Amino acid sequence: MDAPVTTERQGKLSASGRERKAPGESLEGTSEGSLPPLSSNKNFRLLFTADILSGFGDRLSVFALFILIFQMTGRALDMGLLMIIQAVPAIIIGPPAGVFVDRADKKRILIVTNLIQGFLIFLIPFTWTVWQVYLIAAAQALTRQIFNPARLALLPEVVDKGDIPRANALASVMMNVLMMAGPAAGGVIVGFFGTSPAFFIDAATFALGAGILAGIVTKKVGLGRDASKGFAKEFKEGISFLIGHPLMRRLVPFLALLVFVGSMQSPLIVVFVKKVLSRGDVELGILLSALGAGGILGGVVTAALGSRANRAAAISWLFIAEGLLLALFALNRNYAFGVAIFVCFGTLGSTLQIILMSLFQTHVPEEKRGRVFANLAPVLGPLSIISIGIGTSLADIVGVMYVLLVSGIAEFLCGVYGSLRKISVVLPQSTGSGTPRENHPASK
Repeated sequence: MDAPVTTERQGKLSASGRERKAPGESLEGTSEGSLPPLSSNKNFRLLFTADILSGFGDRLSVFALFILIFQMTGRALDMGLLMIIQAVPAIIIGPPAGVFVDRADKKRILIVTNLIQGFLIFLIPFTWTVWQVYLIAAAQALTRQIFNPARLALLPEVVDKGDIPRANALASVMMNVLMMAGPAAGGVIVGFFGTSPAFFIDAATFALGAGILAGIVTKKVGLGRDASKGFAKEFKEGISFLIGHPLMRRLVPFLALLVFVGSMQSPLIVVFVKKVLSRGDVELGILLSALGAGGILGGVVTAALGSRANRAAAISWLFIAEGLLLALFALNRNYAFGVAIFVCFGTLGSTLQIILMSLFQTHVPEEKRGRVFANLAPVLGPLSIISIGIGTSLADIVGVMYVLLVSGIAEFLCGVYGSLRKISVVLPQSTGSGTPRENHPASK
């Protein structure tokens, strides 16, 4: 007769009869539904802390980089060239990088790429020509193209499916706070001490982030992959999934339109505020800060609601609301009302991004996540560049107000079309014990 199971042993058994892992034990072999809830998830806390550090450093160095280039050349064209140089690597190496991410240990990728980026940023103060800065910026962009899909693909490995929307919402809140605080801190540091300290601080945040990421415990590399597949076959699988999966065919056009409409707005808003509203730099800064404040609000609300707020059908209605607000902003001539509209913009925009990212992370199989996220770059990168070119050119020809108005109408019509298609995917919900309660397949 078998010995009775002790109380301690019973406490380690899940409802399905599988043994739970004690805190600090390896997650190797666990399923995605057996991860701890977000409130007690050590891996998520480590990942989130590393994101805060590197995100703050990024805001400092981005601000300092534009100042440095302007000091070197005094031309706005050179700052635009920097943006193009940083965008091109993502377009070129995106798909191959995705295959590499799916094959390798994502935690190790994050650690190594953090250290490489920190080293590259550390070199910038020792440059003396703008082309040296461009070369370092291109190298960092290449490294980041490996880092980004690995970071996005790692989250579903350390967070329960039902907690993914809340985790993305918290990340959105953090990024919007940094968006508001980072440039201000950068201005103080650069103004009093020059650009070099900002780069050194950013390099240090990358090194600290790498050390923090080392504490994350993940599953074995390549779980769920067929090791016999060649590089070309895995590359093709990633593309096929992105264009063939029913949900991906619905989400990618929404994401593409969001990038296309959003990319042109940054330069157009500057022109609109200065020429149409006849306001100065201070008022422009307040308006952009309102966008960040709205983003924080959207992240907080989405985090509080969790999966209840993350039905894919909401994407269409968010597009409709954003389109109406953008059209209203284009027709508006009252500055205070414009600030209020931008708070709403930030709220809707952050909610939309959280839902889209959560749907991708939830419904893309673990062994394909790196390729799917990396394959988005060659699609979205060119769209961003084309958007800026078309938007600014049309603004000079027909006027910035009409370009913003047409963009708003386009978003509105896209939302109406999406609502008619009735996307009915629902994100899995957390029961509080880390087990998904819902996971409806994509509607066909």
